[in-house]
Order: sequence, then structure tokens, then C-alpha cells
Amino acid sequence: MAKFECLVTTVVQVDKHPNADRLEILRLDNMDYNLISGVGNYKVGDKVAYIPEGSILTDEILEHLEMKDN
Repeated sequence: MAKFECLVTTVVQVDKHPNADRLEILRLDNMDYNLISGVGNYKVGDKVAYIPEGSILTDEILEHLEMKDN
């Protein structure tokens, strides 16, 4: 069985994106890859919930994250 986790972690680094003025590159604590976000959404020290790509979320969670289509 595959292991699935949604982690609460910390932003440890925020860098300018070299090819996009409206994006930043984020590094999260204990993660070996970069994430992309809009400029100004996060700063170092912010707590974030990392939900892995391909996750299936309940309608309740989607509504809370304001991601549910009406």
C-alpha cells in the first residue's frame, strides 16, 4: 500500500523566479523539491499545508480552501 500524507510544514526559503515576475520559488522544510507560488503569498517561517499532487479531497475540504466548483 502506498503511503499518503498531507503535511503541515514550514516555508524555509523564498526566491524570485528567474523567468516570471509574478511567481516565486518556495522551499519547504524537509522537502527535496521546489514549489511555485504567486509573489507575496508566503514568507519564510509561514506554516503551510502541503497536499500532494493527485490528492482526492472531500467537498468539505475543497469548500474550506475555496477550490470547489459551484
